[in-house]
Amino acid sequence: MAVIGVVGALKQEIKPLIEAMDDAEASKWGKRSVYKGMIGARQVVVASCGVGKVKAAACTQHLIDRFSVEAVICTGAAGAINPRLGIGDIVISEKVLQHDFVLGEPALLKKFRKRWSQGGWAPGEAGGRGGEGSGLR
Repeated sequence: MAVIGVVGALKQEIKPLIEAMDDAEASKWGKRSVYKGMIGARQVVVASCGVGKVKAAACTQHLIDRFSVEAVICTGAAGAINPRLGIGDIVISEKVLQHDFVLGEPALLKKFRKRWSQGGWAPGEAGGRGGEGSGLR
């Protein structure tokens, strides 16, 4: 059975998953706690990695190395993009953009920076309840 990893920057982002686990076992990785258990019929490993892409990458690599996760879900990363998004909304991106590194789509980064400097997106533009897509077309 495939093991699914879930990483969140903050403890409160992963708390509902830990509470949903059956037979949760906690272990330590440095200062961080990692929780392994079952959610339904699926084995899941959940960790709070701290804020930032380097911490997320290190935590993800730990889950791969230590628990042999076959997929990783990042939770909490889509917050504050659109004021119409609420807590618990699920956002699935069409495109991914890293603010400080571009490979392949410099025009997309330029458009992102221009819109962000002008106050971001209009309600409904970035997905969720208000519309579809990333708002970066």
